[in-house]
Amino acid sequence: MLHLRKIALFLAVVFCISLAGCSADAPQSKAAGSIDQTAVYRQNSASQQTQNLAKLCKVWGYAKYYHPAFLLGTSDWDAELLSLLSKVSACETSDDVNALLHEWFTSLGEIDYKARIPKAASGSDASVSEADLSWTADADYLGEALVGDLAKLPTMLPTNLDRTHAPVFFDSLGVPDFSNEPEHGSDYTDPDFRLLGLFRLWNALDYYAPYLHLLDCDWDAVLLEAIPTMLDGTDRESYEAALASVTGELQDAHVWWSSTVEGTKLSYRANPGGYYLPVPVSDVGGQLVVTGTADNCPLEKGDVLVSIDGETIDELAAEKKPYYSLPREDMLLTNAWRAIVNSETETMEVVVQRGGEECSFSVTGSEHSVSHTKSVLNGLDAFQVVGGNIGVLNPGVLESETELCNAMEELRNTDALIIDLRQYSGVMGLYFYIPTSYQPAIVVAKPNAATPGTFTKDPISCGYDSSLLTYSQSYYPYEKPVVILMDKNSVSRSEYLITILKQADNVTVIGEASTGADGNVAFLPLPGELQLQFTSFGIYEMDGAQTQCTGIQPDVAVHYTAERIREGRDEIMEAALDRLRRS
Repeated sequence: MLHLRKIALFLAVVFCISLAGCSADAPQSKAAGSIDQTAVYRQNSASQQTQNLAKLCKVWGYAKYYHPAFLLGTSDWDAELLSLLSKVSACETSDDVNALLHEWFTSLGEIDYKARIPKAASGSDASVSEADLSWTADADYLGEALVGDLAKLPTMLPTNLDRTHAPVFFDSLGVPDFSNEPEHGSDYTDPDFRLLGLFRLWNALDYYAPYLHLLDCDWDAVLLEAIPTMLDGTDRESYEAALASVTGELQDAHVWWSSTVEGTKLSYRANPGGYYLPVPVSDVGGQLVVTGTADNCPLEKGDVLVSIDGETIDELAAEKKPYYSLPREDMLLTNAWRAIVNSETETMEVVVQRGGEECSFSVTGSEHSVSHTKSVLNGLDAFQVVGGNIGVLNPGVLESETELCNAMEELRNTDALIIDLRQYSGVMGLYFYIPTSYQPAIVVAKPNAATPGTFTKDPISCGYDSSLLTYSQSYYPYEKPVVILMDKNSVSRSEYLITILKQADNVTVIGEASTGADGNVAFLPLPGELQLQFTSFGIYEMDGAQTQCTGIQPDVAVHYTAERIREGRDEIMEAALDRLRRS
């Protein structure tokens, strides 16, 4: 059994985003004297061409993650795809594609992993299949010969496989690492280049995104729709937009696109302007409400934004929606607020609702956005003790586990404790104090390296354990009543902690449903000097309930109102204090 200290490291939910890129010599995408690729892509009917290319994407992806030629690095997976694209697109029938892919698969050589292949394990409740691989055995789709080819690949890869040169390997936590993916020169007019980016993206998510079974869409249909969209564009912005349309379907608030070149901005971005409202705003009941003030700014706390530069907030939100991967529809304002308050002009014409009346103001913009979640931390202490001997812990202020231990020691003799996880916690060790006994508390689904496309669920135990005293005298079981504060800004690590802590009998969660985006993130480099961040671990409650897309539901629902924000009141904190003082 892992010691809890190791678990603390193992269960770190979000890593710092690194923009360091990976580069390699690009394989030649066109042979000398080849015909114009764009003409080839246009000459067949769109539907047949799309079906052909989608089949290529899936067969190539399956081989990429299962065939030893790619896993051992003896063949260049991108070069192989580039050699096939125009040939497959030129095929007139599905049978032609099947014959071509059969010939290609055979050319990859002997299936030898240089390691023992284990016997395939039977499915279990602990295994979750995300990639639908039933098509690999569909002779009507692939033809008998190609089905026979794919059947030669084992359903379970060697556990001791040398992945030094593989398209994916795994770090010590089990997070997939795609840093062996090569970079390529950017030619946004080249259909080969554009499809390479799309096919790399779709397959990485097909095999290593943990929540495909929760999506509202059909993942195969996402590919079929993205192919013609990608082929219709010829510039960088349309390329980035086509990729973002795919990740938009993931319903994953961890999704974040960035450039691997320091200082370079994306062409397709939600906030192209250079200015922002100089005050923090927050989603309050489906409206953007000002939650702070700024010098020389006429906007006040509690103002409800109506329009900016002549566009209503609803119109702006609808414009920005395609840029985001939303866990659910009611998260649009929470996710897109920064883009909504963005402007290309320094002076912004803002209409707000204040006291039942609409008021118009000219507001001088700031070059930097002002985050509500960060602004509320300004001036906060790590902890305090308020009336009724109630402790209040602010994990967003803490920067180390040592600081947490010091704070919890000061709060040891309080009669109750409020933990504000509306903040993004800077520490993980709260689960050494709560629950008050070591017990199964959360389920983590990690990608199974031996069977790409599947995830293995493991229950993780957390809570106070007397054996911790061997390593630190600071830990103790906090047995008094605990209230956790939560709202739409509670995301990722905070959701992870809430999921664990609420297993304790002495814990009550008060506030609003959380974001619904939890699990360790992975980073996928894409052609065009791009990098995608996405969720790679699945997180579930002990009863199997999901957090992703739905968010964690509070035990006691309390919602903010613009009126109370104007008065400088915190309704969720007030509800927590009232509950504890009456208990």
